[in-house]
Amino acid sequence: MASRNRLAGAGCNCGGTSTGILSGGSGESTKSFHDTGNGRGVASISTPVLTSPYYPQSNGKLERFHGSIKGECIRPGTPISLEDAVRIVTTYVEHYNRVRLHSAIGYIAPADKLAGRETEIFAARDRKLDEARERRKEQREAARLQTVA
Repeated sequence: MASRNRLAGAGCNCGGTSTGILSGGSGESTKSFHDTGNGRGVASISTPVLTSPYYPQSNGKLERFHGSIKGECIRPGTPISLEDAVRIVTTYVEHYNRVRLHSAIGYIAPADKLAGRETEIFAARDRKLDEARERRKEQREAARLQTVA
């Protein structure tokens, strides 16, 4: 049941029930998500704004997540049963939240951002860039000295 609780994907795990945000529209992905989640420990929260089906601009973040999960998870994984889909989505959501870098938050994983590690990550990146610049400078200088000698 724990893996089924993560079917909500972008939601948070709150006391054994995952919460997912659904658009208020009548799109197929919203309907199928809502139907699949009912009775499986997945609570859905509809947005207060009614959205048009198949019109991603009206609920961009949710539609973007749906696009990511379809393109990077469901289609390549091709689940053959609900249990298989739950396993594939659970694995993807873990990757999405803990490993995958997100450009909107500075190319760090959401789990790192949530834990407040972005300053540490950015400092480590800056240190590595400075070290790489210094190595390239030394290599250029060594190459220049070889051509002069």
